Amino acid sequence: MERTFKPWIGHPVVLELALGRIKLDVSGTILKDCGKTLLMKPETGPDVEIPRDYILKIERANRWIQPRIKFL
Repeated sequence: MERTFKPWIGHPVVLELALGRIKLDVSGTILKDCGKTLLMKPETGPDVEIPRDYILKIERANRWIQPRIKFL
């Protein structure tokens, strides 16, 4: 099933990513859906391309959410 991220473009979001045995929450704004990757502007730092395969969950950002790292 193909996931679409078009409704999220330009909105503040939190992505939950799977990086091996680590789950990482990243807050920012999705700038562009590039096919196999998403271009994202994190709250701090430069724009990053995130492989779609790493994304476990996406949700609307609340300003009180802090980036978290969880170990599996």
